[in-house]
Formats: sequence, C-alpha cells, structure tokens
Amino acid sequence: MQAPLNGPDGEKAWPKKYPFCGGVFQSPIDFHKAILQYDSNLLPLEFIGYNVPSTDQFTLINNGHSVKMYLSPAMSIRSLPFEYTASQLHLHWGNRNKSEGSEHTVSGKHFAAELHIVHYNSAKYADITAAMDKADGLAVLAVLLEIGPFNPYYEKIFRHFWNVKYKDQKVLVPGFNIQELLPDRLDEYYRYKGSLTTPPCYPSVLWTVFRHPVKISQEQASSNRIHFPDWCLLLALETSMYCTESDDPKPLEMFDNFRNVQEFHERLVFISFHEGELYECFCAKKQCTMICVNVKYWNGSLKSVHNQSTIAMPPQKRFLKYQNFQSEHNPCDYNRLTMESSVVVQLLHFLPSSSIYQNSLPGGLNRGFAVSVVMACILGVPIILAVAFWLLKKKRCKKGDGDNRGVIYKPSIYKEKEDISKI
Repeated sequence: MQAPLNGPDGEKAWPKKYPFCGGVFQSPIDFHKAILQYDSNLLPLEFIGYNVPSTDQFTLINNGHSVKMYLSPAMSIRSLPFEYTASQLHLHWGNRNKSEGSEHTVSGKHFAAELHIVHYNSAKYADITAAMDKADGLAVLAVLLEIGPFNPYYEKIFRHFWNVKYKDQKVLVPGFNIQELLPDRLDEYYRYKGSLTTPPCYPSVLWTVFRHPVKISQEQASSNRIHFPDWCLLLALETSMYCTESDDPKPLEMFDNFRNVQEFHERLVFISFHEGELYECFCAKKQCTMICVNVKYWNGSLKSVHNQSTIAMPPQKRFLKYQNFQSEHNPCDYNRLTMESSVVVQLLHFLPSSSIYQNSLPGGLNRGFAVSVVMACILGVPIILAVAFWLLKKKRCKKGDGDNRGVIYKPSIYKEKEDISKI
C-alpha cells in the first residue's frame, strides 16, 4: 500500500502525529525461541455466536488501507480475562512480486498474508470506541495465511472484493460461520500484550496468534473477477485494490499494507504448546504399550478412536514406544488413548522391545535395530572366524587320513618282541 505505509506519511512518520506509534508494547513482533515461554494455564478459546446464518449480512468496506468486514455483535470469545465481543475483521497482504504480507513473523519468516479478527472488552466498555485506548480494551485473533490449495471458506469473502476495489465502497456479504476462517488446531497459539498495528497504535491489544497457518490459493482472492480469472486469488488482492476513491484521477494501488516488526522491549510471549516436534500417543491395550508417533511422519496413517493426547518430544524422532507404561493414570487401564489395533500390531512388530526407540533413518528403519545389527556383526566376526578355522582344520585332518591309506602298520610285531624280551 503506497499510502500511508510507504508514502510521505508512511510508517516512519507515524510517531510525529501518533506518539503511541513510537512507544513501547508495539505490534507486530517476531516469535523466536528466546522470548517464548510455555504457559499451562492457556486454554482453547470458546467461540460464541460465530456461526452466523446466511439470512444475516455482514458489511464489507474498503477503508483506504485494507478491506474490513463488520461482524455481528452476537459474536464473542471467552476463556480470556474478560468476555470480548467481535467488532470487525480485516486483512494484510504483500505485493505482486513478493507474497510476504503477514505482520507477525515466526523466526523471521513472513507468511503470505494475515487475517485479524478484532474484539473489544464488552464486560467493561460500551463499544469499541470506548475500549480502544484502554490497556485491557481489545483482543485480536490473528491467522497467518500461506499459499496452498483453494480455500472455499475464504472465498465467501474474497468473491466480493470486486465490489470494494476503491476507498469507501461497500457491499453486503451473506452470513457464514466465521470460525471456518480459523485453523483446525485452536488450542495452539502465541499470546502477548501489544498494540494496534495502524495509527493511533494504542497498546491496548491482547494478541492471540494461532500457531498453525491456514492455506489459501495464490489464485483465490480475486478482487477483480473481470480482469482476473478464478485462479488469481492473492495476486488480485496485491494488484486490484486501491487506497483512493473511484473518481480519483491518480488511483493509488493498495499493497504491502502491513506494519514492520517492532522492537520487543524484553516482553515475554506465552505459548499454549510445547516447543519441539509433536507426537500423537496411543495405547495398545493387550500389551499395555503406549506408542507415540511423530505427526510429521505418521499423522495420515493413524486414526484415534477415543481421546488423543499430543505431547512434545526432542526433534528428529519418528516414534517412541513405552513398554509396560506406568504412570499415576495408566492410559492402558483407563482406555484414554487408543488407536486402530491393526496399526498397533504393525508398529509393535516393527519396533524392538526396549524402552525407547529413535527413528531418523530413511526407509522406516529403526535406529535401535540398525545399532543391534551393527553390534551383531562386530561380535559375530570372531565367532564366524573361529568356526571357519575349526572346519578348515577338520577338513585337513580328513585329507591326511586319505593320504596314508597305502601304508601297512604292524603293531602286533612290536608287542610280540616286547613279550619275548620279558621271557
């Protein structure tokens, strides 16, 4: 977006007019290991009224720096310090040459775009205007968007972009389930206190940034369906939205409408998940064995019958097996963790019988098994050589017997002479 971010009144000039933009607790930020701290008290959010019937309508508007959709006041979220009522959602994106338009980054990585769903503290304030500048006033849900397959849920918004190409244009959007715009794993997220990412940059936002991105197609967000076919999604956002009104003689394209990452000033980001690779754990009831399978390698092969537990383990392990699993609440006794018996049998036959196994070898070979083979080879070489030496010696002895068949021995003659000498 050439204005206001990159123009004469761009981001660097914001603090002159909006002092908070140059202050502390600003957003967005980069999530990196040094600032992350696990918090077991972080719970999955509870969504109230997010499934809006199609008979209701949202208003979608181009406000000159993004596309914003006003939400139903019946929508709210809980499991936060207060109940927060939904106000609006909007998007941030990049440009046609570089689809890296997310505001938040993970270990320095930008995503293609970012969706924000803005809520205000309705337990304490009458509306979003009253709440906006208060320290506990706002709660924003952020969804990182990356390029992938066509997303039918986001299409419910994107198909209307053609009608809001220019500033102040509006269009009505039939209601739908806003929760469909969120990732599947709502229990894993980053949580921190920050600010609005546009002026006046009030440090009034409790951020919840979901860990897992949602995929949308490069071909989907077609705001200009006449000039762009159905396969031009994000490209259309990056090329066909304008900051200016339709009658402006010098239309200004809207792109790169994201704020740069801000200094963190020694804050902490709390996370609801353990760092490390994720494992799904299941119980084989007959052998009381818990098997934890790395979702990176096995998630598509496993089906959970009952409750499923996800734990974090050191990286580069494909699966772990706990024989005779013991704990205060044994999952084998309580049937808390289960999986299809056929898969259990396959894994039990596949894994050796010690306590923990690591697999990072190609072709599904178990590292413990590979080590066992190597040790067997090392210890087996002396045994094999000894057996070979014994067989070779025996063979030579037999060969010597065959060579002496033509010699006549007369032991009785010596015995006879011995007997005569004694007389």
